[in-house]
This record gives sequence, structure tokens and C-alpha cells, in this order.
Amino acid sequence: RQMCIRDRFILTINDASFSLVFGEDKAIADSVVDIIYNECLNLGYNGIVLDAGYLNFASKDPNHYTYLFQKLHSKFKNNAMELIFVIPAPRGSSSEAQLFGPQELVTLEPYVDLFSVMTYDYSSAQMPGPNAPYPWVEQVISYFLTSELSKFAKKILLGLNFYGNDFGATRTGSPIIAKDYLKLLTTYKPTLQWEDTSKETYFEYAGKDGMHHIVFYPTLMSIDERIKLAQSSGVGIAIWEIGQGLDYFYDLF
Repeated sequence: RQMCIRDRFILTINDASFSLVFGEDKAIADSVVDIIYNECLNLGYNGIVLDAGYLNFASKDPNHYTYLFQKLHSKFKNNAMELIFVIPAPRGSSSEAQLFGPQELVTLEPYVDLFSVMTYDYSSAQMPGPNAPYPWVEQVISYFLTSELSKFAKKILLGLNFYGNDFGATRTGSPIIAKDYLKLLTTYKPTLQWEDTSKETYFEYAGKDGMHHIVFYPTLMSIDERIKLAQSSGVGIAIWEIGQGLDYFYDLF
């Protein structure tokens, strides 16, 4: 399999400044493009992952956000650089609830090399559960690969989390990475359990304060299920992110 590592640029903006940064104000958008492009040249990057978080593209006029991508594409193409754009995964069935949909993908496709879909972070401390339940991930990929969009399958990457979550009983919780996971296993010696619907592994333990915890963290089995889904769907994989998982996770690739 072909693998590559790309550095991530995060655009920390809100919906109020969305249109200005992405192209309604071309001077601002040009400045953003120049900053990104010059940083790539100075550091010798051959591409980037552009992360704009959970901005609502679906509610915006395409004319107010395509400009930045057009300019980046033009500069990157001339220097054989790759642009990967991170896009939110749909939640629920309401079209109004979607932040980035098939129409937005079609609009940006000419200027983006790959789209990395955020098929993770499904659950939270307020609603504890699997990080990326399999039926939801499957539904998200289908959402972006309608019969009209199937030709873009090679440009879509299924987001695969290499981190997990430790949820407490009082709506508390935090992400964990490999070292945290191993420490929990060593300290509490829990029994790993497989949840067949979500196709994820979890364990439970009582913390030193007596609070009940449930931990979801990837395993070879859960990762392999999602790799098979990506293969059957004709899409790629985007790992979120390098350094957060156990070393042997990479044996699957």
C-alpha cells in the first residue's frame, strides 16, 4: 500500500470570519495562502493537511469559500505539492445538520487532491460511547459516495483514529493515546471486551476515587474492520494521528 505523511495546518477561525478568510475578502485570503505556501517552501514540505475544524460550509455561498482553495491549488500544483482537506462527517439524518456535504465536495474537488473525512469523535463526555461506531462510519462513506459521486472515491480518505477516550461516570472524559492506554492496563488489569455492533473494543474500571470509567481504544481487530470497509468502498485511509497509537497498529498497513 502507498503511504505518506503530511504536516497539518490548522485554521482557527469561527463562522463570523469564515467567508473573509476563505475568499470574500481576497486580500485576507491571499495573505493566508501566502503564509501557508511560504511555510511549505521554507520547511521543504511536499504537501499539507488543511484542517478548518467544524465550520459550516453547507450554509455558505460557494463563491465565498472557493477562492482560497483555487489559489492554494494553483501554487501547490506548480510545485508538485499535495493538498489534503479535512472535512466534517455528517451527524444524524437532517440535511440542515450537515456542515459539509456532497455538493461542497463537488465544488472543491477540482482544487483538492484528497478529502480526509472525520469519521471519529462520534461520542463525547456528555454522550459516552464508541469513538467511531462501524454503522455510522459505513453510513458516512455511503453519504459521500452516492452513484453520482462514486467517481471521486479515490479522493476520499476514511478517518481512522489511533487515539481513544476514557469516559467517567459524571460526564467527564478525555482523549487518551498509547502511553495512557498502557498505563491503565498496567494499573487496573481490566478485561477487554468486544462490542460487535460498533466493532470496537472497550474496558471498564473503577478509578482510585471510586468513579466508574469506560474506555474505548482501537485494537488490531477494530482497525482491520475499518480497513476492510475502506477497501470495499474504494476509498483510502487517513490516520488521526501518527504517534498516538500502539506501534504494532502499523503492521496492518
